Amino acid sequence: MSSDVYQLAAISHPDFAGANLLMPDGEGRIAFHMAAAGGQVAAVKLLRNMTHTTLATLVSARDGDGHTPLHAAAERGHLKVVRQLLRWKAKLDDQSHRKSSPLHMAARHGHGPVLSFLLENSADIKSQDETGAQPLHLAVRSGSMRAVQILLQAGAQVDSKNNEGKQPLHVATGEGHDAIETLLLNARSDIRAAGVSQKQKTLARSPEDVKLSGLKAEIHGEF
Repeated sequence: MSSDVYQLAAISHPDFAGANLLMPDGEGRIAFHMAAAGGQVAAVKLLRNMTHTTLATLVSARDGDGHTPLHAAAERGHLKVVRQLLRWKAKLDDQSHRKSSPLHMAARHGHGPVLSFLLENSADIKSQDETGAQPLHLAVRSGSMRAVQILLQAGAQVDSKNNEGKQPLHVATGEGHDAIETLLLNARSDIRAAGVSQKQKTLARSPEDVKLSGLKAEIHGEF
């Protein structure tokens, strides 16, 4: 039996009906957070009908980190739940205590379909978390080429800087994501402003990566 069937069976059990569905767990999550994180639209809908509160209260509920159910669904790439929550007027750009939006959460884990859907619904592509990172920084760090492409096509700033002054190109270099690095270069990222030097790049790379230095010199132009 699939996990979603078990989840629905547990929620539908008569003993569950008397439970306080708004009672948070040790991490501040209510049942609605957990259903959203589990990715089961049927469970989310069932909880909505069983919980004696307004829909607005449910979709805006925050856990101990300030995450809403939309954050939880976006973090795990549950597109169907994300769609349902937006139909229920969940706030698209709500920020957690660390200023992460649902778009940040999807970008951090490289969830392309969720990124596309949030952007189609006008999510703030330039929002910054507490580290100053925009979603593009996080998508680059995740190593997901598709997520980076989606953000670039939607107009993400390739020269945006986080609180450490790092552009997405810095992140790609530090993580060793060569294909993403080339993608950013082709998107006309200003590597001079990013402060990336060939010496820095060589020191940051493994011996295998150093073998690519000749090719990188051609790509980067300045070296």
